[in-house]
Amino acid sequence: MPREALTQTFIDETREKPPTSRTIFWDLGMRGFGWQIHPAGHASYCLQYRHAGISRRFTIDGTLSLKDARKCAKALQGEVAMGQDVVIE
Repeated sequence: MPREALTQTFIDETREKPPTSRTIFWDLGMRGFGWQIHPAGHASYCLQYRHAGISRRFTIDGTLSLKDARKCAKALQGEVAMGQDVVIE
């Protein structure tokens, strides 16, 4: 999966012209945070983390701005750091 310095402009451009296959663009600035987009245009942000040795991926509303999605992801990372599994909760 490609790594990208995610910006709101990049998000808007990929929303207008989606890739030909489902792609997650992982953010260079925030570990585990990415922008996921499907060929049909459906898009969301995601946060990938490990809990009890198992890789998990939490989906964040794709209608949020990049700034708000990052805030949400940081809050979720805090919960994960405290030992919570945010996918189950």
